[in-house]
Amino acid sequence: RVQSRIIAELPHEVSQQERAKIAMGFCRSFSDRELPFWATIHAPTKSNDKRNYHLHIAYYDRPAAKSDSGEWDFAAVRTRVKPNRVRVEHRPFKQNKTAEIRGRDWVRALRYEFADASNIVLQSGDHEKRLDPRSYRESGIKKSPTEHLGFKSNALEKFGLETTRGRRNARKEFEWRIEASVAPWDNLIGEHDATLLFADFTADEAGWAL
Repeated sequence: RVQSRIIAELPHEVSQQERAKIAMGFCRSFSDRELPFWATIHAPTKSNDKRNYHLHIAYYDRPAAKSDSGEWDFAAVRTRVKPNRVRVEHRPFKQNKTAEIRGRDWVRALRYEFADASNIVLQSGDHEKRLDPRSYRESGIKKSPTEHLGFKSNALEKFGLETTRGRRNARKEFEWRIEASVAPWDNLIGEHDATLLFADFTADEAGWAL
């Protein structure tokens, strides 16, 4: 694996300096673990939504360090001679990958660390917005998550052409809005029926038995 990539949405409500603080705070997730990375903040272009500030990170999932000469430890190649006089090349300073980074919970941990870095800046700047790293299911929201459109599908949708991914997202959003609209009425019906039940049968043991 050459690199792993992250695209993270940055709050549009904050200043440029605050967005930089969020980015630097989150990038400590990689520097503290000695993971090499590049990071950049993209501002919206004329063809984007004006709120489309986001962070791009490309990182290497193997801990690495540089020598005094500026050479990465994984890039240092040495030659040794085997007992049969065969010369082989090896990388003696390459570090092993950690179980944490290779584990299934690594992406989940990054979500929480990005939310923490963002919320610290949002709170210190007296912004109302907060990020919640939990999934819809963990938050008790009965909504199916939508898919990231991507550059090509987004361009086609803006041009007025329907895409398979966009159609799936529209269906999920439509179903969610219907369910959210019906839910209050279902709750009222349930409360109303329960009220009638208690009002009619509170003192009527025969009614309760029935």
